[in-house]
Amino acid sequence: MTNRQRGKAFEAKIKKYLQSIGFIVDVARPTIKYCGPGKIFSGPNDFWGCIDLIAFHPGKAYTLMIQAHAGDNASTKRKDVEKLPWNTNAQFVQVWTPLAGIKRGIRTYWLQNDGSWSEILWAMKDGIVPGGGHL
Repeated sequence: MTNRQRGKAFEAKIKKYLQSIGFIVDVARPTIKYCGPGKIFSGPNDFWGCIDLIAFHPGKAYTLMIQAHAGDNASTKRKDVEKLPWNTNAQFVQVWTPLAGIKRGIRTYWLQNDGSWSEILWAMKDGIVPGGGHL
């Protein structure tokens, strides 16, 4: 499985989970680039260059912005997210990575109002909202 396939599978897993707890989710789609006759390739597929999923919940007063990173080092992804001026009262901005060796384990980095990050470790189970108020 390539890195791109792993990333897409992780995004699909997150989308399915969020939908199971009532969120309406949109996933970034790749852009198609043309570089000559018969030459087509896929460009970046992130919202604003750093967000993979945007989710809304009818009963919540915020928009959930998620950067899904299938690798284990999320520091570069967090730096990409920090470049944009987020309203952290109206937007929950998070970077999700899988926890190696733990089935359904997720490490979530959550951008705080002061620009710092908090880290939350939890298990993603369909239909069950995790404690801690981060969703």
